[in-house]
Amino acid sequence: MSRKITALVLCLLLTAAVCRAARADTHETLLNQALDLCALMDACAADPQYIKLYGLDAAAQGEIQRMGTHARTALREACLYALRDGFFEAWLSASGVDCERLDGKVLGKLREGIPASLANMVNSGAPQAFLSAAAALRSGTAFPAPADNMPRYCLIHLTFMSGAEALCSFVRTENGAVSAYVTAVQQGGLDRALRQMALSGVPEIRLYEKSVLFSGPAL
Repeated sequence: MSRKITALVLCLLLTAAVCRAARADTHETLLNQALDLCALMDACAADPQYIKLYGLDAAAQGEIQRMGTHARTALREACLYALRDGFFEAWLSASGVDCERLDGKVLGKLREGIPASLANMVNSGAPQAFLSAAAALRSGTAFPAPADNMPRYCLIHLTFMSGAEALCSFVRTENGAVSAYVTAVQQGGLDRALRQMALSGVPEIRLYEKSVLFSGPAL
């Protein structure tokens, strides 16, 4: 009997180790994707021909220059949030929407769209020059889900040494693909959303702080 118990304990320990490794790999993949998109924003911000396409005024062009984050060399902090249904209902209710009166398909559409549009929502009160610059630099990509158990909806909030902030959304589809979008957000603009996440029980998973990469708790 003792041998069976020992074998069971070893099996559980090995399983836990594999899960921790898979979780760390997922976190690192999502963070790298977010940083790649921030680097793409940097490249766009530094390309005069790209900026020319948008016909932006001097104020918006100044905002674009300020938004340059030098993503991989100047990251201060990155936090991941795995969004669950309770967050969406709380967020919609705080916006004056009666979720119980929404059609199920409409609610599903809102859940799919909120992660990617959250940055636009929190930027809604920003100056027009900032909004124009953020819209011009918004970048997206798609990639295979790094793990089958990756949460369907995730956000990564990135803060850079310059004080610039960005929000990257991830939505995993039923076929295993992940769509990701990153948008510059006004400094401090996410405070209300982060408070709402905390009230909704959304855990904050610290992925990076200065030069430290965290594996974080389970998603």
